[in-house]
Amino acid sequence: MHGLEAKLSWPGFKGEFRADDLILDLLPESRAALLDAGVVPSDADAALDVIRQRVRLGPTGAAWQKENFSGDWQLLVRRYREKALSGLPVHMW
Repeated sequence: MHGLEAKLSWPGFKGEFRADDLILDLLPESRAALLDAGVVPSDADAALDVIRQRVRLGPTGAAWQKENFSGDWQLLVRRYREKALSGLPVHMW
C-alpha cells in the first residue's frame, strides 16, 4: 500500500524504518550472504546494483502499471509482458 515508503521493522534493528532505507542498509549483509552461498562476486554486485538503483529511483511494476493504464486491461498486460521480457529492470522501463 505504501510501497518503498512503508514503515517496516527488522530483526536486529530497533524501531521502524522506511522500506527503502532498510533495503539499502541490508545490502552489505545481503552481499555477504550471497558470497557465502557461492555466488560469484561480480554476479552478486550486479544483482544488488539493480536493487540499489530500483530503490533509489523508486519505480515498481505496480507503479508502472498505474502510470500506464489507459482503461484497456489487455493493452496494459501486453505492454507489461513486453517490458518484462525485454530483460530490463523495471526502473529502466
